[in-house]
Amino acid sequence: MKTEMRKLLPYLNVFFLPALLIALLTGGFNLLSFDRLHEDHLAASAQSVQDLERINTVTAFNQSVAAIQHQVAEMLGEVSAGRLDAADARRQRMDLLGRLPELEKAFESLGYFDDEENFAKAKEDFSAYKRFILEATDLAVVEPKSAMQSAYLAANRYLYLSEHTRDIVRSVTDRSLARSDEQ
Repeated sequence: MKTEMRKLLPYLNVFFLPALLIALLTGGFNLLSFDRLHEDHLAASAQSVQDLERINTVTAFNQSVAAIQHQVAEMLGEVSAGRLDAADARRQRMDLLGRLPELEKAFESLGYFDDEENFAKAKEDFSAYKRFILEATDLAVVEPKSAMQSAYLAANRYLYLSEHTRDIVRSVTDRSLARSDEQ
């Protein structure tokens, strides 16, 4: 029996060892491939999270501007109806002035979204919006009609601003979809 095993040993070496070597190499390459696939998936997931954070930032900015717009419209309505005196109007204006630096900081963070064209247009509209909204609150008690005109102009700039921020969100979404198509 030992002699039969010795006769089979060269055949086993010729057939079995190469097959074993091929199986080990294939398994190793598969493990490397799965590891690379896992790393790519983690990178894509991180990028998707970053895109969602960017969209959330733009949405929060739009909501903040809308809240200011609503506050000013309400204030002007109250002043026109005679339910808000000059002291309360000034207090609300001071509250608005306190919120503007935070809003400007949130706006500046939109500049990091790799959409320079829409950001430049949004910057122009945001600057005009701030000017008109401050003018409206400044004139609220003194010249309510002029204040309403300024509020109307601010509302128009808010509309343009929201269009540009929507375009920024669209570009983030388009890039995210393009990346997912590549995978």
